[in-house]
Amino acid sequence: MLMERSESQAQPVEERAAERRAISVAGRLTWRDAEGTSRFAIVRTRNVSDTGVLLECRSGNPIPLHRLVTFHIDRSARERAQLPGALQRTGVPAAVYRVGPFQRATGAPDTYALRLLVKPDRRRGLAARTATLERAIRQSSVACALSRPVPVPA
Repeated sequence: MLMERSESQAQPVEERAAERRAISVAGRLTWRDAEGTSRFAIVRTRNVSDTGVLLECRSGNPIPLHRLVTFHIDRSARERAQLPGALQRTGVPAAVYRVGPFQRATGAPDTYALRLLVKPDRRRGLAARTATLERAIRQSSVACALSRPVPVPA
């Protein structure tokens, strides 16, 4: 028996845990290979979120899937407002969870997706909601104070 798909089933569903922002900043990945030798690669971000980063890599050795790495954003770019709080620190632990296709010219993939091994920065959203709520309370308190009759001394 064949079932027809409805229009709502055909549309893709967004399953990301955090919003991705297109931002391009230079950085560096460091990791240890199977022999314990320190390796590094120069990278550039394509997009970032509170939980992950998509990187372009033009140099360095191939990084195996699931390898633990440390991601460093260049110092000059760390203060950018678009970057999540975790990426504004020095040396963010991450795991390679997706490896792009290998390029013939370099013998290495040109893209990697990292899962940041930090708790997402939910304080930024919480602080904004708290400030909005406090502002609304102050405004309603002022409105209530203005609407009350002022007692006249006898």
